[in-house]
Amino acid sequence: MDLRDNQGLLDTGTVYLQADNIDMKPWFTRWLRANTGLESADFSLAAWLQVQNGEIAGGHALLKQGAA
Repeated sequence: MDLRDNQGLLDTGTVYLQADNIDMKPWFTRWLRANTGLESADFSLAAWLQVQNGEIAGGHALLKQGAA
């Protein structure tokens, strides 16, 4: 985290997240799950989120590895 204090709150800056071996299949739409025949969709990812005034203002995500 690289958040700055703005009027007493850490509400502006960048947050870094990393997750390994996440099952992404539940996040897919019902149509995609039903029509692709995917049995699994496991990925590792990293994300950088830009926060402004306590709200997510943008970000970048990197899928590092995975299989579907």
